[in-house]
Amino acid sequence: MALDITPTRSELINLKRRIKQTKNGYKLLKMKRDGLFHEFRTLLSDMIKAKKELTESYILAKSRIDLANSIEGGLKVRSAAIANSASPEVEVERRNIMGVVVPSVSGTNLKQAFGERYIGFTGSSQ
Repeated sequence: MALDITPTRSELINLKRRIKQTKNGYKLLKMKRDGLFHEFRTLLSDMIKAKKELTESYILAKSRIDLANSIEGGLKVRSAAIANSASPEVEVERRNIMGVVVPSVSGTNLKQAFGERYIGFTGSSQ
């Protein structure tokens, strides 16, 4: 890489300053990469656990819905599902990790106890 510069002391000082600045920038980018990779690995392990729990919950819910359909009938099961009017709320926030914006997701009203579902024991399969 040929540079058209004059061989003076001030040019040498400027080049040394640029080299130092480049090394510091490289070090900063390396730290940023390591921080993002660590965050990714943490989120990946959480996602794998959540996927496993979701799959297990889905299988259990599907078997219970099939059982309720066979005992009560499809119409009563659908009406009980419609009676549950509370909807979950999901909130997405931004987090800043080393200058990179990463979403952070949280939710409310994701689970309800049986008493909060506004359906009774009579006419339901429980």
